Amino acid sequence: MYFKKSLISVFICSVLFIGSCDQELYSPDKFESHSNNDARPLLSGEFEYFGKIFRCKPGESIWQKQLDMIMENDSLIKKNDLVLIHYEYIRKITSSKDLEKIKMAILNKKSLFPVYNDSSHAFSLNSLGNTSITKELERHLDNLISTPEHQSEYAVEVKKSGSGMSHNSHSLSIPIYEYEADDMGIVDIIWEYKGSKFNTKCLVSNKKGIIYDNLLSNIVVAKEANENMRAEKSTIPIATPRLKSGSENTGSESSTSECGNQSSFFYDFYQGFEAWSLAGIKVVDISITCVVAGSCSNGLKSIDNFYNMEASYETVWPNFANAAIQFISFEQGTQGLLIFAWAYTHRYGVSVSLGWNGTGFTFSGGGDGHSGIVSVSPAMLN
Repeated sequence: MYFKKSLISVFICSVLFIGSCDQELYSPDKFESHSNNDARPLLSGEFEYFGKIFRCKPGESIWQKQLDMIMENDSLIKKNDLVLIHYEYIRKITSSKDLEKIKMAILNKKSLFPVYNDSSHAFSLNSLGNTSITKELERHLDNLISTPEHQSEYAVEVKKSGSGMSHNSHSLSIPIYEYEADDMGIVDIIWEYKGSKFNTKCLVSNKKGIIYDNLLSNIVVAKEANENMRAEKSTIPIATPRLKSGSENTGSESSTSECGNQSSFFYDFYQGFEAWSLAGIKVVDISITCVVAGSCSNGLKSIDNFYNMEASYETVWPNFANAAIQFISFEQGTQGLLIFAWAYTHRYGVSVSLGWNGTGFTFSGGGDGHSGIVSVSPAMLN
């Protein structure tokens, strides 16, 4: 599935309350946890919204339920002087050529598009004609919605850097829609922004729900991933990471505690970031991991090795991100110590990058950057 290798910055660190849907499979919360970690295939009448799976009643429209949920949980957009007032189904899209015409209407230079301010963590609306993304948006739509006129491309990129710094990136697997007769339609959405009303054309599918809208697909809700989110996916005991600044002493810290009945011990480090579009589709996924394994030596915890020292990031255009993890030093034994550094950055609409200068990470391209140094001693193994 085509999504441009990218790297993101999301500037809204708000929590969007997710409303309920009839016959929901999982009770939604503030997306503190995710009920579809195994990414199981969706069944007929189901849709995914902020990591939760919902099932609608027979005959109910998925896209209508999605729009109703967005309207019920509008605190985020209201903070930016935007209100979704009303929506109305206009008509079916009758052919792939008709679809191409609608896509061109979406690309009208007067169409409004969210623009993020790096310093204020807020968005404003501007016309596409005043931005530099029209060509990229056209390419994105051509690949998001496959027609005989524009066949989808599929791209996956993996990058790794030298000097001990590791990271990789690839596209998120969000739904790609292939045109089907009598399935796709146009919904007119009425908005109010700073007292002025305007409309957007939303492409919807009876089978898959919302496909694309200039605002719903590009207004972003972001959240830093935490250890509870990691715990849902991990089979290894979770230990809270100890983060040290460059000024802290990173000397070894031996463990004098008894091993008890355990013979194996682990420390599982996780740092991450996730973001979704307002339509409820994940558009950024950053993950930095490292597992340290140990054993019991003469009644004391001992560090044996480490693995899964990885940093990865997945994005959907126009979001960009970068993530990396840097090995610094390692000693085995009851006085052992593993030291590594991590960093990630993200930005909307502008590519960002990371570098290692020998003592710390450098950031370029602006965005919201985070970094830290971790020292793992035997006492931290669980």
